[in-house]
Amino acid sequence: MASETTIRRVAGEVELTGVFPHAQVHEHLARMRVYVQSSGAEGLPNALLEAANLGVPLVATAVGGMREVLANGRSALVVPHGEPAAMARAIARVLEDDELARRLSAGARAGRGAESGARAPRVARPLRASAWPQTTGVARE
Repeated sequence: MASETTIRRVAGEVELTGVFPHAQVHEHLARMRVYVQSSGAEGLPNALLEAANLGVPLVATAVGGMREVLANGRSALVVPHGEPAAMARAIARVLEDDELARRLSAGARAGRGAESGARAPRVARPLRASAWPQTTGVARE
């Protein structure tokens, strides 16, 4: 279980941005210490791939395409959907362990996929903000 100290530290670091211009997506992703995709159902989210490409450590639920391309402990910390305590522990681990965060970042950038042999698509360079689909939940300018 996450310590009280960790919970207080995380609460002080969370920023609720509200709506921001679509052109600022990469700027916001690059500032993250951890990217969390807590979906209950998902294909393969572009936002997750972009965060990986930018070297943001990933924590995600084992659903949809994420289950196919993420390797727990190598390219992300992958947790079962519907287990918020497991999600909280995974987020705390990334925030508390710089070496783990570096390892996950490098694994995600390299496209080290799941044990099944699937490989996450590598994005050679960050997509232009205008190339992101509207389904990412980020408002367009």
